[in-house]
Amino acid sequence: MEFTVIVCTVLIIHAIGVIQLVMVKEGKREGYSFSDSFGVLSFLLPILTVVFSIPSLILIFIIYWFTG
Repeated sequence: MEFTVIVCTVLIIHAIGVIQLVMVKEGKREGYSFSDSFGVLSFLLPILTVVFSIPSLILIFIIYWFTG
């Protein structure tokens, strides 16, 4: 049960990152500009969310496999 909740949480975080990345790519995020730090952050944060959610999901599966 706990495993399912953790996996669903990671997948939801991944989906949010993908949606934000698409919004940034289409220019629909407010304040999107590389001239200020917020613009760079609004571009990098979705990428980091997507990049780190996949390995964390794999790590969760590995831990669950060896402990459960």
